[in-house]
Amino acid sequence: NGEVDFTTWWLKAESLSKDVGWTDREKRKAVTDSLLKPALDTIRHVQNQPVDEILTILKRAYGDVRSARTQLNAFYNMYPEDGQEASAYLMELHKALMDLVNNGHMTVENVSKELVNQFVEAFYDDSYSQKLNLTLDMPNPPSFGDLLLSVRTEEGRKMERKARQRMNQKQK
Repeated sequence: NGEVDFTTWWLKAESLSKDVGWTDREKRKAVTDSLLKPALDTIRHVQNQPVDEILTILKRAYGDVRSARTQLNAFYNMYPEDGQEASAYLMELHKALMDLVNNGHMTVENVSKELVNQFVEAFYDDSYSQKLNLTLDMPNPPSFGDLLLSVRTEEGRKMERKARQRMNQKQK
C-alpha cells in the first residue's frame, strides 16, 4: 500500500530536521508533504510552527508510548519463529533495539551487547554461537553489520552443506 511504518518515517523526518542545508520552511514542507491522513490533520493547526514542534506533536500522537520496562520485556522475550532464518531474526532484534534507543530507553553503546546476548540466548542449542564465537556478556561484541554478515555467511555455508548432502544422497 506504499505506507511506511511510523518508526521508519520518524527516523527520516528527524534526520531531515537536523539537516543544516535546509531552511525551516523547506523542512516543514517536506515533512507535511510526507504525511497522509490522519497525521496531516493532526498537525494542520501547527503547520507554520518550527519543524521540531511538528515532529514532537506527531511523536506524541503516533509514537510508541509503551514504558521502558514493557519495551525491554518485549525485547527480552523475542525468539525466532519456527523455521525463521537467523539473519531475519537478527534484523528483527536490531529493529526492536533501535526502537528502544529512539524512545530513550537504551543507549546506542549498549545495542551490540544486548543484540549479541539475545541472539545467543535464542540460538543457544544451535551452532551459531559456537561457530561465530559468540558468548553472553562478551567484552567486545561485534557490531550489527558485522554480526549480520557473519550470520548470513554461516547461513550460506549451511545451505551449501545441505545441498551437498542431497547431492550425495541422490548419487547413492
